[in-house]
Amino acid sequence: MIRYVFAAIAGIGCVCLGYMKSRALIMREAALAAWLHALETLAAQISYSDDGIADILSASVSEETEAERNLAAVFREASANMKCSKLATLAESLPREWSQNLTAQDKAILLPIINRIGSSERYQQLRELEGAKQALAAQTQAAASRTAREKRLYSTLGTLGGLALFLFLIG
Repeated sequence: MIRYVFAAIAGIGCVCLGYMKSRALIMREAALAAWLHALETLAAQISYSDDGIADILSASVSEETEAERNLAAVFREASANMKCSKLATLAESLPREWSQNLTAQDKAILLPIINRIGSSERYQQLRELEGAKQALAAQTQAAASRTAREKRLYSTLGTLGGLALFLFLIG
């Protein structure tokens, strides 16, 4: 009897691992889309607003999806940090969880703009934002195609692996 319980637990664990991996792909795609939308809004705000970067940050993300709500919270915290310390840059003000759900390649695209936003001339910021938006759009498109391709794969592999492990352990 214990063997069946252990086999079931191990099988369910495999299923959960597969679904967790597919969820991570979905969350990365959503995070990239949220960052892309935020950069687009940020570029528009920098172009047409005379507000400081701290004020622009707090208004640059909509909160329609979970990823956008997470990014909005990050930007609100960064904005508050920048308002407290007037000489703080965006890179210094962002909380640690700014890169949640992003890969090293995604961070490599965002870090240059994060390090320069608010610390350079307006037109230079807009040029850098445009370059980051293009790179991030390509990264978002690649993530979407990878998610579409691999989401079902990980879910199926987790389920089949769990079933195979269950059968192996009870047999």
